[in-house]
Amino acid sequence: AALSTVADRRQADERRLQRDLRGELDWITLTALEKDRGRRYQSAGEMADDLQNYLDGRAVEACPPSWTYRTRTFARRHRTLLAGAAVVAALLLGGIATTSWQLRRAIEAEKQASQHATLAQESAREAKRESDVASAVIEFLNDDLLGRANPRNETQGDLSVRTLLDQATFSLNDRFQDQPEVRAALQETIGRAYFELGAADKAERLLRQSFETRRTHLGDDHLDTLRSGRYLSSALADQGFPDQALSSVEQLVKLSQARWGDNHETTLRLQAQLGHHLWKCGELSEAHTMWRDTHRRSLEHLGRKHELTLTVEANLVAWKNQAEPSQEHLNELQKLVPILAENLGATHPM
Repeated sequence: AALSTVADRRQADERRLQRDLRGELDWITLTALEKDRGRRYQSAGEMADDLQNYLDGRAVEACPPSWTYRTRTFARRHRTLLAGAAVVAALLLGGIATTSWQLRRAIEAEKQASQHATLAQESAREAKRESDVASAVIEFLNDDLLGRANPRNETQGDLSVRTLLDQATFSLNDRFQDQPEVRAALQETIGRAYFELGAADKAERLLRQSFETRRTHLGDDHLDTLRSGRYLSSALADQGFPDQALSSVEQLVKLSQARWGDNHETTLRLQAQLGHHLWKCGELSEAHTMWRDTHRRSLEHLGRKHELTLTVEANLVAWKNQAEPSQEHLNELQKLVPILAENLGATHPM
């Protein structure tokens, strides 16, 4: 009604007058009525000066409250409410973080449990396989090898060990065709026996068959395969093929390191063997480096009295004496003899 009266007195359109009064005039009015003393005009004179600014087209001092001001005012007015909301928000965020952490832990635990269960199953299968193979090997050795040497078996007369091995090898040709892992284990056992007797050619043939069978059925980096390959390299070297032996063991070392790690006993044995082949090939410096690294790792992970640690230590002393013969090196080697005999046995071949 008041706006209509003013419009009539000014002979102006009511809508246009309402639009003209909005903006800076609204700000001036609201500033005069502001409850906050700091934002209100401090005197009638200030308000009059601001009105004059408006009339003169200059910028007025009054302005709408800023977002920061409105937020601060709201927070001060509703302090208790906001404090409670902050507590609730903190609890929610904490709960979300805790739940997320627990969920990750649960997922990780489930993953590890699954991995452990898988590893346990694989270990059980491997143990069962090794047990079956060992039982078959023992049965064959008792019946087909030792049984032939039985004194009551008068038809055989006096048999040499080599003859027994020859007969066992012949018997093996028609046995275990459907059990390749048993066959490979027996080929390795008989092959090693031939090697100890100095029959490197027969040893090499059986050990190669064992190695190839295990590569096919167990894989290149299986522990049994790597062991057969190590024995095979010794047979090759004894037959006068040191370069072939060296090349084969170098590959086996890489396979073992990749699958089992640098500090696994199988890897260390292969490295010791590699050092031996390097020495046989005349690469003395490389052999020394290989043995020194192997001895350090074996000492740390297998112990001072382990057969491999002592053997490699003896090789290092022998290397030093060959590189620079001296009584000191011989004395050092003599000190090792009783330790080797105590821990390995007096007949150990090293």
